[in-house]
Amino acid sequence: MPHQRSAASSRTEGLERWLVSLPREELLALVREQVERDHELHRRLELRAASARRDDPTVRERVLALLDPVPFARYGCVEYADAHAYGRQASEAVAALRTLTADGRAALAVTLAREAMAALCRAYEDIDDSSGSVGSVAEELAEAHLEACRAACPDPLETAEWLARHLLGGDCDVFDPDPFDYREVLGTDGLARLRQLATGAWRRKPSGWA
Repeated sequence: MPHQRSAASSRTEGLERWLVSLPREELLALVREQVERDHELHRRLELRAASARRDDPTVRERVLALLDPVPFARYGCVEYADAHAYGRQASEAVAALRTLTADGRAALAVTLAREAMAALCRAYEDIDDSSGSVGSVAEELAEAHLEACRAACPDPLETAEWLARHLLGGDCDVFDPDPFDYREVLGTDGLARLRQLATGAWRRKPSGWA
């Protein structure tokens, strides 16, 4: 194993040196060649380019396209055999959201993460996720939303109302955020508003609560 690790490290360093030595035009030609062959790489670079240009409509379009299950739904739903491939593509959307947050565009990441969560909720109804691969992506997406909220500091009352709708709506089985995780984002006012909304929902329908 030590010999194999050393050999792998040597190969990686050799590749790095070779790439650095290439003239700009040759390097661009190499990237173009790979983009034409690798559709996943094409999508990732296209999304990064749109983000770098601050082309928000295109960023939104590409993020939501990554969560579209239609290309994987051969018979009207995403079967077990295709769920992993769909999850791998959906994880690219999560990576894009985290990149937005890291680049100082957390407010946009908050908005897009909410849309992405809603899109994945709709898609999940028709996915055989027995392996849990899509569920894992959903957890990462929820974490990306929380990270963006912590960075953007969105309005605590509006965030509390969104969180209440999400938790009390009962329309999605794949997301189950813990309000306690949002305590720093909500603050005193937001937590009070969330408690008020939860209490009101319980009073309207106490039999629906465990």
